[in-house]
Amino acid sequence: SSDVCSSDLYYKSVTVQPGDSLWSIAADNMSEEYDSIQDYIDEVCFINSLSNTCIHAGKNLTIPYYSAEFK
Repeated sequence: SSDVCSSDLYYKSVTVQPGDSLWSIAADNMSEEYDSIQDYIDEVCFINSLSNTCIHAGKNLTIPYYSAEFK
């Protein structure tokens, strides 16, 4: 198969730190598979059942990421 370089979708948990926002978390974790930072934030909100983009320090969020390496 020619999919040797393809990336797979994984999920990990991150703990929101003081001063974090969905935008800063997205900037640190999103990859080129997403069309925009807003698409990534929308997916994070969906996965975590967030009704708005307000997050608080100490909360755990499940975030998606792509990796070519098996985790």
